[in-house]
Amino acid sequence: MSDSCVKTLLITDLVGSTDIIAALGDAKSAKLFAEVDRLVRDLLRQYNGQEIDRTDGFFILFERTTDAVAFAVDFHRSLPRVGKEFDKTLKSRVGIHVGEVYLRNNSSEDVARGAKQLEVEGLAKPLTARLMSIARGGQTLMTSTAYELVRRSLQLQDVQPEQMKWLNHGRFHLKGVGEPIEVYEFGITGESPFVNPTGRKHANRKFLSFAALSLVIIVFAFYMTIKVLVPSYSAYYVEIADFKNLMADNREPDFFSAGITEALRSQLADIRDIYIIEPDKGVRAPIRLEGSVQRIEDSVRISYRLMRRKDNVQIAGGKLDGAYKDLFILQDRVVAEIAGYLADEFGLPNFRPAAIQLTSDLTAYEYYLRGSEYMRRPSSQENYDQAINYFTTALIHDPEFSAANTGICGAYLGNYTISADANLLSKAKEYCELSLQNTPNVDALVTMSKVETVLGDYASARQYLNEAMLIAPDNYDAQYQLAEVFRGEQRFDLAEAIFRELMRKFPKHWQSYNAIATLFIDSGQFKQAIPFLDSALKLTPENEFVLNNLGAAYLYIGDFLKSAQYFERAAEMIPTGYGYSNAASIYYYAGDFEKARELYTQARKLLPDVYQISLNLADTYRHLGDRSERSEMLYKEVVKQTRSKITLNKEDGKAYQALALAAVYLLDTETALDAIEKAFAYSRDNDPELYYSSAKVYMFLNQINVAEAQIKALLALGYPADLIRADPDLMLFTGTEEDI
Repeated sequence: MSDSCVKTLLITDLVGSTDIIAALGDAKSAKLFAEVDRLVRDLLRQYNGQEIDRTDGFFILFERTTDAVAFAVDFHRSLPRVGKEFDKTLKSRVGIHVGEVYLRNNSSEDVARGAKQLEVEGLAKPLTARLMSIARGGQTLMTSTAYELVRRSLQLQDVQPEQMKWLNHGRFHLKGVGEPIEVYEFGITGESPFVNPTGRKHANRKFLSFAALSLVIIVFAFYMTIKVLVPSYSAYYVEIADFKNLMADNREPDFFSAGITEALRSQLADIRDIYIIEPDKGVRAPIRLEGSVQRIEDSVRISYRLMRRKDNVQIAGGKLDGAYKDLFILQDRVVAEIAGYLADEFGLPNFRPAAIQLTSDLTAYEYYLRGSEYMRRPSSQENYDQAINYFTTALIHDPEFSAANTGICGAYLGNYTISADANLLSKAKEYCELSLQNTPNVDALVTMSKVETVLGDYASARQYLNEAMLIAPDNYDAQYQLAEVFRGEQRFDLAEAIFRELMRKFPKHWQSYNAIATLFIDSGQFKQAIPFLDSALKLTPENEFVLNNLGAAYLYIGDFLKSAQYFERAAEMIPTGYGYSNAASIYYYAGDFEKARELYTQARKLLPDVYQISLNLADTYRHLGDRSERSEMLYKEVVKQTRSKITLNKEDGKAYQALALAAVYLLDTETALDAIEKAFAYSRDNDPELYYSSAKVYMFLNQINVAEAQIKALLALGYPADLIRADPDLMLFTGTEEDI
């Protein structure tokens, strides 16, 4: 006989319990789990909870919702203490719901054989479990029913009312629950994560994954200086070439002239409305600054000239001499002269940039310049290690040299991108923190935010960027990086709002227009992206990034002619890995796999760590027919690269998507299906490539109905049917847009 009643249901789940067993072993992990059980049961006595079941977590009933919330707060707070005893960071997910349940007592005979004494049935039970499953570590989620019952009456011991915080995450579809439910988060300011749950708003489909043939959408690589000019002066862009050292020994790195160049870029970037770019980085400016330096014993000469790119006309030039000991003063004089000439050329008010002196110790500065020269070299472990050595030597001469600590932080972060060794990220954090101890500065804070973003700790990344903006409220890099953090969190509305605000503040800065366009492309709104890309191209007509993204947008809407034209313009400008990859995709769709192979191979040589390109090349070899060994080797490389990414960030949806495709073509169906499920948990709701790759996986597995369901969802996002039919992996699809 079952009794019906209304209860508060709470379900917990210990994050990463399987990983804990693997790390500690059976015996030690059993002791840890016993300590967690003891903690829970002690708290149950305190808050009048009734334990119903225990697996990786607990299923608990409460009479009062306030007791359930108080239990959750104490449980989250106490877990780290238990984990510390075992050198483990412990976090739990918690879901709370109030609903009708049916209670049924098992017979004494069944209990004697191992059955629970009390069974709980009803929809409220699986709903609470599904709610808990979308929570992140340290997060307490609840339904609107629980929220309404507790929000006005909750009082917690040792917690001030102003510390308690509620957050409405919106409506979510939960598996097995017919209608979307309103999801709320409760927590303590400074303790709880307050980030989006892992579930997706209105995510009512089941299978999602990453498109094997993905175009490389170029958001922006962080090599530009603070802000960045073009023909007809519709915007004021200046390209600063690397100054030449006329006395340099060709056998030695030219650190001295490189340091002078970087100092000029940094100071001139401080001029309002003038945007500085580096040469050969994908964007050409109408004005070019070039020059040279000479050092003879204790004397230094800096020569420069400003050139209009059109007709190669010199605007101005000059040379300044000084003593090496007065190098910083000499740099300031050069900057002041150049700033005056630029103001005249562009019709702007004359503005003298502030002096920048990183250290008063010239020896420390020399070693810093040597380290910086290695940071500008092609990405390699050897170059990053050399940079670390020189930055470290600079710190010996000036222990308070913040920029040197920031340089070491950046070098360790660069080394991580090559090896995916998580220890390198710890070292990066250590040196950024040292830089911030000396002098809180924007560069260190932004670099630190990038480290935290790679680690998936978006809350900390945002905190560092907020500190940077307190120091420099109008700093473009900090605001741009904050938008990218929100992009990483899949909070696209906030990312879009920041990019739009940057367009308002910096209306002639191409990056903001390009970035908001990539948000639209990522969400399948290809036509909406094009006007923003057109605006960026108007500001910078010779911009490889924007040309490639326009090529991608037109390809996605099925305009192959315009797509090819933009890709060719980009490739003619600067042959890059992204340009080769995107041009290869056109040939792939056209069925010219040999030409696609040639171009993807060029792309992979330039970008060996971009697993999407390796995946595309593997597909191309597979369709060439007689290259099966080569495609298998590449798919295995993709598996290795994506697993390295996932080891660091277990919520990297893109990596799971690529892993699913590589695995299915290696005939590892179990891994492929598991990766698809995880991709669904951690990927964006309206990413067209998720549907695209899911269709490819299920088409390969001959589950045609499932594949076609994904294709119809893809078409609903505006993806062209002609482009789908052009993919050789989807040749069985015969539908049209009208099928939806």
